[in-house]
Amino acid sequence: MDTPKVDISQAPWMECDCGHTTFETQTMAKRLSPLISPDGKEHIIPVEVYFCLKCKKVPSFISKEIPGLPEDFKAIKKEKKTE
Repeated sequence: MDTPKVDISQAPWMECDCGHTTFETQTMAKRLSPLISPDGKEHIIPVEVYFCLKCKKVPSFISKEIPGLPEDFKAIKKEKKTE
């Protein structure tokens, strides 16, 4: 089966809540307790997270996909100036 060709030039750039469009990836870790682990053992689970290079926060398009992300890590929507 042929994979369809996609023209990504038509796709919009993702933007942080602060308006910036450049990100870096970092790895955060979650601890899975032995009490809820399927094998009864503790596990450390790496989670790749994108942080905005400008505000150093996780944009909402990423944070909404990561349950339990601390609030102080989440980007805040910039206020639009009204004139």
